[in-house]
Order: sequence, then structure tokens, then C-alpha cells
Amino acid sequence: MPKSYSFTQISTASTKKTLLKSLIHKRGASTQKVEQMLSKSKSISYGSNDKEYNFALQTIQNESPQLFKQIDKFSKNYMIGSIANVHQAVLEDGNIVAIKVLREKIEDKIQNDFKTSNMFTKSFSKFFNADKFNNLNEFSSSFIKEILFECNLVDEDKNNKVFKRQTERLKIVKIAHVYTEFTSKSILVSKWYKESHNAIEHLLREDQQKVKILDELNYLFIQRPLISGIIQEDTNLGNFLLNDNNIILIDFGKTYTIPLNLRLGIAYTINELIHSKTINYIYCAKLLGYKIDNLEPIKDLLGSIINILFEPFTKDNLNLNDWSPTERINNILADNKWILRSSGSYEFFKVTRSLIGYYKFLTLLNLNISSKQYLKDVLDLYEADFKILKDREPRDKCVNKYDPKKKNIQILVIKSGIEKARVTLPINALINFEDLTTKEIQKDIARKNISIPEIIQKGLSNNESTELYRYEDQNETLIMRLICNN
Repeated sequence: MPKSYSFTQISTASTKKTLLKSLIHKRGASTQKVEQMLSKSKSISYGSNDKEYNFALQTIQNESPQLFKQIDKFSKNYMIGSIANVHQAVLEDGNIVAIKVLREKIEDKIQNDFKTSNMFTKSFSKFFNADKFNNLNEFSSSFIKEILFECNLVDEDKNNKVFKRQTERLKIVKIAHVYTEFTSKSILVSKWYKESHNAIEHLLREDQQKVKILDELNYLFIQRPLISGIIQEDTNLGNFLLNDNNIILIDFGKTYTIPLNLRLGIAYTINELIHSKTINYIYCAKLLGYKIDNLEPIKDLLGSIINILFEPFTKDNLNLNDWSPTERINNILADNKWILRSSGSYEFFKVTRSLIGYYKFLTLLNLNISSKQYLKDVLDLYEADFKILKDREPRDKCVNKYDPKKKNIQILVIKSGIEKARVTLPINALINFEDLTTKEIQKDIARKNISIPEIIQKGLSNNESTELYRYEDQNETLIMRLICNN
């Protein structure tokens, strides 16, 4: 039986943050994934208890008995991940390894997250046509389902090898070494890389070294993905390890291949922004995978939005804090941001998620975003395709306009006296109100002989908030209000 011990923890989070992450750890993998995506700092959560320790050892003994026999010491404390915990272990040959073990019943917990994400939609499904309403449930469900695919660490081992081939020419950026002979569905073993507290200072000690680091990182996260399509989607800061000489990338559970049509769409949009005087932003949005019909209420704002999103590709030495895409787009769209997010493709989200994580890492290194110079080979590769796409481009152009007035529709669903769901939409999202609602709601409106558009217009004329419509059925109530904020 391996001897237990505790490895030295790197202090990266306050007690308050550690407590918060402990609560998140108990909630579900999807919640923790979102927390990792939003984090702007590199922080690690630790745990230590007999139950997790014994479960990890039992899993290793059952699934990888060869590994179990070679473990001399196994750490009782561990790093908490979204789907797995990572223990340090010392093998009989003296090698120190990181052993990643799936959390107990993790797939059941993810399924519970999926059920929770569906609950919001079900609250509205009785009143609105799901395909026309186009809420975010499809997006959140896809996000949670994708996490289920990470629950097979044999696939992560394969992804690690695929990504390693992308880094053969690199000297500073390295991929963690994985012991394939010990890998199983619930276990992944890799070399233990000890991080240095002054690694950043040491890595960036010379300007020439900074140039080399940027060159390798941009090659791996900008140039190669747009050419070969392979990206590491889960680029949260905890997946970049730093020592005095190298940047080590870990966790390839979410390696993704960008479809060729999306790569073309991204490259085409970059090329248009750099070289064209007039741009059809609606066409660019379509190539990026957005549902154009759903973007109708904000089509005049797409120019500003796309320019902001693509600044890292069109500008050099861009500081992430100056970029602030989410804040700037929210300022332009206000509640219309809901339309943009629900209209985007999940594939494009994967790409932006990978890039945002990478940009956060550059900020951690105090390096500005400089990717424009690495795009020449990409744009040259797709030059012939650009001509074909240009010929197919509609002739209507998008004009940038911005109406700062906030006039919104609030939809509230109450069941047994308890609020089950609430959403706020811009007025123009309900232009075709009758087309959005179910037949039951349409019959009720006709029976009451009311006109929603007329009530909206009256409220707008008087510049005052008002209740537009109320529907009650047994223990469920639907309330629609016009909200005027000036």
C-alpha cells in the first residue's frame, strides 16, 4: 500500500476564494468551468480528505494495477479540477508524477447540471416557440454536454499527442509528458512540473526572450489553429505552468478542430477588416456562424461589434485591459447583448474561448497582444478562397448606428407563487410577437381582443413602464411588462 504524504501547495488564492471554490466544487463541473473561464488570475484550489484519497487509490488499483504497484508515495492533498482531482505521487524509481483521477460520480453531477440548464427553458416553453424564441438553452446545453466528453481520459491522452505534434519546432513552449502505459478511462499520469515563484521574471529577463516567447505562443494559438484547425479550447490560466526555462501546457481534454468553413470565415473577416474600405458585416457574421435572421434587431451595430471582437487580429501591441471586449460590446448593445450571444454558433464560442484564455495568459506575462504579423501566411493560404467568397457576398452594406435609449420587454414566469424564470429583451426582439408565441397564447390574446403592439406604442408615447399582457393557467402565470429606462 502506498505511503501517504502532503506536497507543498502554491499559495495562489485567499481563504475567501478557496472557500468559494470549495462550494463550486460541490455544485458541478459546468459551474466550475464557467468560474475558470471568468477568472482573470491564476488560482488553484486544494482539498484533503480521507474519502477522496481512498477513492483515488481504489480507482488506480482497479483501472491501472501496474501503476498502483509502482507508487511508493501518494499525496493525501490534491488540486481540485472541474472533473478530476490531481494528486502528486512518487514512483518506486523516484520519478514524481501528477495523477489525474476523475471525481466520484462526476458524470452524474454533469447530468444534473444539464437538467438544471433545461429548467429555465421549460418555464418558457409553454408560452413561446423554442425555435423562434432562440434562447440560450441550446448554447448552455451544448456547453454541458461537451464536458461529458472530457470524462474519458484515454481521449485526453490522444489529444495530448495530437497537440504535441503541433509544437515540435518550439523551444520554450512545451506539452506535458504523459505516461500512456498507465492511462485509463478515469486515470491520466503525467510528469510533475514544479512551478517557480519567479518564473515570469526569469522567462522575460531579456527583450529577445520576450520576442521568442510571443513568436511561439502566437504560432501555437493564432497561426496554426487558423491553418490546421487544432486548438486547445480550455485555456484557463491554470493550464499554463511556468518554470525558469519553459511554459508547459497541460489538460487537453477539450482539444478541438475548427471546421474549415469557420476557419475561412474568420480569415475572410480579418482580411476584410485589414484591406477593405467597405465591409458587409452581416455577411461576415454569417460566415462566422451567426444566425442572421436573429441578428435583425442589431444588424446596424454589427460593424462596431465585429471591429471590437477582431481588434487582436487587426492591431499590434494591443493591451488586454484596453481591449475589454465584453464591457465595450455591452455598452453598445445594453440588453441587446442577449440577441448577439444567443445567435452565435457554439463552434465560434469554442474559438473565442481559446483565444480569450490565451490573451489572459499574455496579460499575466505583461505582454501585449501582437498577432497581426503572424497572419500573413494564413491570409496567403486562403487568398483564392477569399475571391470565391467575395463573389458570393450580397451587395447590401451594414451601417453603424447606435440608439442609447433603453426600452425593454420583461418576461416573467411564476409558478405556485414562486418566480421560476425572468428575462429582459429589447423591444425590437418582439417585433413579430405573434410569430413567437404558442397557439394557446395567440388564442388568449384574440379572446381578450387586445393588441400588444398598440399597448407597446402607447407606453412608448407616454414614456412610462406598463404591464402589456398577463396569462394565468392553473398555478402558472406569464407576465409581460414594458420597461422604460431613460
